[in-house]
Amino acid sequence: MVKNEVLMPNYRDNRATNQLCHSLAEDMASTMLMDMADPRKVTAEMITKLNGVNCFNNQTAIEKKAGYGIHANNDAAEGNFAVFDDALNQMGRSSINRACGQGMTRYNHDYERQSASYVTGRKTKSIPNSVELGLFHTIPSKLQDSLISMSKSQFESTHQTYLTSIKRQRDRRAQKKVDANVKKMQSSQKKFKEATWLLQQYNSPCCWNTVKKALTEFTKLSLHTQKLKYVKEQILMRYLGCGWVEAHHAWSKDSVSYTATELLDHLVKIVIPLKKMNSVPDEAPFEMPKMPDLPVLGTQTNDLESYEEGMEDEKLASMLQPLKEREGRINGGG
Repeated sequence: MVKNEVLMPNYRDNRATNQLCHSLAEDMASTMLMDMADPRKVTAEMITKLNGVNCFNNQTAIEKKAGYGIHANNDAAEGNFAVFDDALNQMGRSSINRACGQGMTRYNHDYERQSASYVTGRKTKSIPNSVELGLFHTIPSKLQDSLISMSKSQFESTHQTYLTSIKRQRDRRAQKKVDANVKKMQSSQKKFKEATWLLQQYNSPCCWNTVKKALTEFTKLSLHTQKLKYVKEQILMRYLGCGWVEAHHAWSKDSVSYTATELLDHLVKIVIPLKKMNSVPDEAPFEMPKMPDLPVLGTQTNDLESYEEGMEDEKLASMLQPLKEREGRINGGG
């Protein structure tokens, strides 16, 4: 955040920071300074303000010159993550994939000589009886030379093959994601087209908007299949057309279908009274594929707000397409 503030002062997220962010930064800085100035830690000896023994002002010219170009940390002697970080910093524009190789060889002990066994910090000068060598040092010297020579000659082509494979894998993964989003969008548009028709039916004389009308229209139907069809349609007018989730009712249970009378009972007792508690929407609900709803901690970033604004514009465009298709079918007599 500090680097962005210096290099990109007009960055939207920097401009959106509030007083809480400033307070957290001050608390973090104060904690770090107190920890570094702790006289029980070696870092206190390096601080000029405390006149530490090894601070810059207390070094001779020879000591200062001798320190030019040497490591300022012990990353190279640490574990695989520190080695990776050191390699990434030392190799300039090298890729992360190349830098992590050193860390991985350290993690796998490929070039291990068990040198730590010889530096124990104890006064004893005894040498360990057995030393477990890394994989590279277990093969004959001729094979070692051959391996190094082959690695040097085949490095560029092997690396290029690797990059090509990684790119192909990432492109394929990205395409699968795009295809999945397109499929979800097509499904949402199909449901929206059906929902708009159901909402139009709800606002027409076809809707059984009272219990009396529902019973009257139901008794006029002679076939059970017709009764089942129209009762389901009345339920879907509220559930899909108006978006009233309370109107939902399964068509079957344990592989046994509900009868028309059972669904009518749900329509009369649950669905029709919903109009007293819910308002009829101006447009049918549209289920736009979106990011999952997760708990929010702190202030929402501008990037997310911009993303949501773009998704809202895409939603409107996606809603327009099925409406045009439906209008075209109506005008064409389909």
